[in-house]
Amino acid sequence: MFAAGSYTKLMLGILCIVLLANFTATITPFYNIVPSGITITSIAPNLPAQAAGLQAGDTLTAINGTTVSTINDLRQFMGRVTPGQVVELQTQRGTFSVRTAVDPTNSSHALIGVNLSENTNYVPKISFLSSDLPDTIFRAEYWASIVLTSVAVINMLPMFPFDGDKFLETALNMLGVGGIKQIRTVANGAAYAILLMNVMLSLLRFGFMRL
Repeated sequence: MFAAGSYTKLMLGILCIVLLANFTATITPFYNIVPSGITITSIAPNLPAQAAGLQAGDTLTAINGTTVSTINDLRQFMGRVTPGQVVELQTQRGTFSVRTAVDPTNSSHALIGVNLSENTNYVPKISFLSSDLPDTIFRAEYWASIVLTSVAVINMLPMFPFDGDKFLETALNMLGVGGIKQIRTVANGAAYAILLMNVMLSLLRFGFMRL
C-alpha cells in the first residue's frame, strides 16, 4: 500500500519517456512532419564558420543555392566539397561565404566547423489544431517524465516522513528484525545525505537557475 502512489507515479513517468522516444509517431495521425532547415547549435573556435561570422542559433537553409532541409542533405552536399573550396551558406541572417578547412581526421574531407540540429515544422492535418501544439506537448511530456520519476524515487527513499520510511519499518517488523529504530535512523541519515549531496552537486554544476 505504501508503494502504490510511488509505483503509479513511476509508471506514468515511464509512459511519458516512451511517448517522448516515439514523439513523431504519436503525432503523425494529426500532423505532417516537415523538415524546415538546420539550426547551428554551436560554433567551433578557430574554424571557418567562426571566421565567416556565423553564430549559434543561425538557421541554415541552403548551401550554394541548394536547399538543405536535413542534416543528411548537408552531409551529401559536403561530401562533394573539397578542402579550401568556398561555399555560400544561406541563413535567416543572410548569406555567408565560408572557405572550408581540412578535417584533421580525414584530409580529403572539407570542414566548416559547426554543430547542428534539425528543425521541424508540424503542419496540422486538422484545421483547428495549432502548429505550436506539438512543441507544447513535447515540453509537457519532458517535464512530466522528470517530475514524476523524481517524485516516485524520492518518495520511496527511507526518509521520514516519506512512504519509503514507512515501507522500511513495516518490512523490518514483518521480518522480526530487532533495533528497528536504530536502523531507521541510520537509513534516514544516509538517504537525507544522498539527497542533500545530489542537490548541492546540481547547484554547483548548473547554478540555482538557468534561463
